[in-house]
Amino acid sequence: MTKSGSDAAADRSSGLGPEPLCSGSYVHATAIALGEAATLIVGPPGSGKSRLALQCLSLTVGAGWSIQPRLIADDQVIVLTGPGRSQPVVKCPEPIAGRLEVRGYGIVTLSEGPIAPARLVLVGDLDRPRDDRMPDPLPVSTICGHPMPTISLSADDPAGPHRLLAALADCARNAGLSVQA
Repeated sequence: MTKSGSDAAADRSSGLGPEPLCSGSYVHATAIALGEAATLIVGPPGSGKSRLALQCLSLTVGAGWSIQPRLIADDQVIVLTGPGRSQPVVKCPEPIAGRLEVRGYGIVTLSEGPIAPARLVLVGDLDRPRDDRMPDPLPVSTICGHPMPTISLSADDPAGPHRLLAALADCARNAGLSVQA
């Protein structure tokens, strides 16, 4: 598949590689959800994907969120597309369901049983240079042929989890998805 220079650059800058992802792809990323909507946290190994997810998961309803963020998958995420799907869906490979890496400790089990998939509406990129304060238009990453709004993040930014969840909630509402409990 041949891609235009700007498309290839967009995919490379998203940490997703030079080719677009296809349905059923395993992606080295972490995915979290608010309600029906998910974000794919991408970046190179060691960039803080699991750390950022854990920070988001630790935010409670009392911290201003009407719903508790939940883990979809850590380290490997399955991205699905297909006829009748307006947006990609992310789900967890069964062998790692409910597990998250805690650096300096190891793998912890956060939940038991199957993990419900969610519709992908946002990419959180730990490898993209910080965006302007209010980028217009928003940066985009291509996931399985679907353009996804992309927010630049740093695992060291104390506001990073709040920024990611605020963007996820906004993208979910724009896609007509519920982020309520």
